[in-house]
Amino acid sequence: MPNHPVSNQSVAELLREIGSHLAMRDIPFKPRAYEKAAGVIDGLEEEVGETYQRDGLKGLLEIPGVGASIAATIE
Repeated sequence: MPNHPVSNQSVAELLREIGSHLAMRDIPFKPRAYEKAAGVIDGLEEEVGETYQRDGLKGLLEIPGVGASIAATIE
């Protein structure tokens, strides 16, 4: 079965949902970080799934606004 990379739109949507859940739990700072990363990923020319397939976690960490915990979430 071919391996299809996940779209930037679906990753961004997931990150926004996580950010919303964190905000509902009154967790400071993280909701904004997830929203910021979602916006950056939405604007990428290359699909984040392709970046991950090529460069792994290191590639995700090179995306502006994506830190270790968000990269792990994407992974």
